[in-house]
Amino acid sequence: MEALLESKKSEEALALVNKKQEEEIHCLQNLFQTGMTPVQFCKQLNGVNIMGVNLFLAERNFLYDGQKEENKPYE
Repeated sequence: MEALLESKKSEEALALVNKKQEEEIHCLQNLFQTGMTPVQFCKQLNGVNIMGVNLFLAERNFLYDGQKEENKPYE
């Protein structure tokens, strides 16, 4: 009987945590938009170092430079 009671309590606690996480995920999804640049995204966040984010992304080759494509000579 005690095991069933403990199981029910933990189930209720997990349901509460799950609901809270769903709300947080929904709020975070509202920050992302298709075609948004890293700078535009970071401007929505308080206290984020945009230059640091750009350096991080550039070091890992995650940034796309459309101007490089424009400046290429036609072959």
